[in-house]
Amino acid sequence: MPRQWFGEHGSRGPKHPEQAEVALMKALHGTTHIALDGNGRMTVPTRYRNYLTEHGNGQIVMTLDGTGPFLLLFPLPDWEQLVDDLHEKVKENDQDLREFMRFFIGHAEEMQCDRQWRVPVSPALREAAELNRKVSLVGINRKFELWDEERWRKWRSDCQDGAGVLPRSVQNLFS
Repeated sequence: MPRQWFGEHGSRGPKHPEQAEVALMKALHGTTHIALDGNGRMTVPTRYRNYLTEHGNGQIVMTLDGTGPFLLLFPLPDWEQLVDDLHEKVKENDQDLREFMRFFIGHAEEMQCDRQWRVPVSPALREAAELNRKVSLVGINRKFELWDEERWRKWRSDCQDGAGVLPRSVQNLFS
């Protein structure tokens, strides 16, 4: 049976239940399979739109991850905070960090969602992340990962084969 959404005094809530979930979203989570259109644009799923409006007015920064063939997408304010944090660390004169920043920040592209909540994914980023038309958008706290859907399904399957093994650093959270 579908969930019922009720407002104050038992009145019916939002017409679309996903709108109620969006209003409560404090962090990005979940996986959505979507298709890039013929112009390489991704339509942001409805459930993330309020979050992205509240965190950057629909402005998104995309960049390469560096650990695998997928993109990272950040609401603009979260990206700016991350870059500030990285710049603070680079004062330590760490050559590896400088090279990472050159790669990570050097591939970053700022994008604005249009009125239909479409976001262009540049040909250069699509090629570097090996994205085909079908993609998976994965919400992880304050960022998204954008994977080629087939590659995401394989990665997920590989993880399930090793299910039950938690990193030691988080084991106490689940006990």
